[in-house]
Amino acid sequence: MSKVLVSRPLSLSPQRFTKRTARMGFLAIKQEHAEIEPFMSACGSTWDDLVRAGLLRSKRARSTAELPDHEPTRKGRSLFHREKDYDILMVKKGMGLAIVDAVRAARPVPNRSLRAAPPSPFTTRPATLPAPQLRP
Repeated sequence: MSKVLVSRPLSLSPQRFTKRTARMGFLAIKQEHAEIEPFMSACGSTWDDLVRAGLLRSKRARSTAELPDHEPTRKGRSLFHREKDYDILMVKKGMGLAIVDAVRAARPVPNRSLRAAPPSPFTTRPATLPAPQLRP
């Protein structure tokens, strides 16, 4: 016998958002979790940075702009608090530094193979490299 998954309809009523906001306030005050958007803004990271670090993945279901469209990966479950009933995703207490470290470690390294000419001490314009000389 196969299981049939029935999802409940997503109601975006004002009461739902009131309950969600109250729950987020409770989590922030009682459990000292941080809201993810202000945290990312303060750290200078984006949703893409968290996905690249392997902490979050995009949800399969379509979402709205008011609700998060990401969920924690196995690696991110210890760092984020998620409540499906309220569509809440928050940073757990004391996990901010671990998230920042993971994001920094996953950022692409700039290409250092191209060397720039050293700056000239006599001008504010960057120095130019001499043209290569061809051998006869």
